[in-house]
Amino acid sequence: MKSTNKALLAVTVAASLSLGSTTAYAGALASSVFSISDFVLTDADTGLALTLADFSDISATNNATITADLNNGAVSDTAGFSEPFTSLNPTDLAHICVGNCSIIPAENNFDVLVPPPISGNYAYADQQLVGLIVDPDGPGPAMAGADADVRSDVSLTGNGIGSSNSETGVTADFTFTLMNDTTIGYSFFADIAYAAFLEGGSGSASASSNLTFTISPTGGVQIPLLFVNPVSNPNPNLDPCFLNFGISINSEGSSSFACSGTFTGQTTQALLGGTSYTLTIRQTTDADATFVPEPASLALFGAGLFGLGMMRRRRRS
Repeated sequence: MKSTNKALLAVTVAASLSLGSTTAYAGALASSVFSISDFVLTDADTGLALTLADFSDISATNNATITADLNNGAVSDTAGFSEPFTSLNPTDLAHICVGNCSIIPAENNFDVLVPPPISGNYAYADQQLVGLIVDPDGPGPAMAGADADVRSDVSLTGNGIGSSNSETGVTADFTFTLMNDTTIGYSFFADIAYAAFLEGGSGSASASSNLTFTISPTGGVQIPLLFVNPVSNPNPNLDPCFLNFGISINSEGSSSFACSGTFTGQTTQALLGGTSYTLTIRQTTDADATFVPEPASLALFGAGLFGLGMMRRRRRS
């Protein structure tokens, strides 16, 4: 009886040790944040911001869309917004979240999440766009400069599939006509950060961002852009900055990426005055994750085997 009690005690202790050694935060997390500041269109020859007076016609809207989804549409939400391009009103969607949203980033908080996830299964997205990429007032102190922030997050601590997307930009029907032949330039500062985490189960986590910037004669062939990547990086400890990038993990562990820098570019040829052109700018983030927790019985099974081993050792001795 004593040996049996000792064996049971050994199993119990082993179980507690095995359970106590499991990951404190089991789950999957994907977080992507992409912030742009001081985005401005310029006359590449003078370096000055373009003003509304440089155009004979502008027709465009600022659009934004954010989406959050769990389990392939079982729970989802989306929001959209459209604002006239020349409006000084911000294009600012209220953040959205589906699932267990007890702990989520605050509205217009564009700091990447730090693993591990702590608040269950949720998908989250947010967006903000403020300012104009051209100077609305003409000569005098420049008023140009747009700030755009997008983020997407997915957190899973139980069985699930999650995805989120945030997109902001100028719609493809943005058309403009310049008063004179002009080589268009642009510049902006970018901050990008991703995080991916997977522990205590199987699954995957990925985070990415994308920036699309094109100009073409309306109905014509796209005009190439010269692109500098980037001209400066204020923090040399950060990774080289890539605007269209992402990270992904498919096994337990974590991965992260962060970069910042100033980007400039220009059209390879002058745009002709009196000709209608189409401008497209798209800034997006995506986050995706899947997670299946390890069965708790595996930990108990391991503890049981450990206990049986202890019993055999005692019997042999």
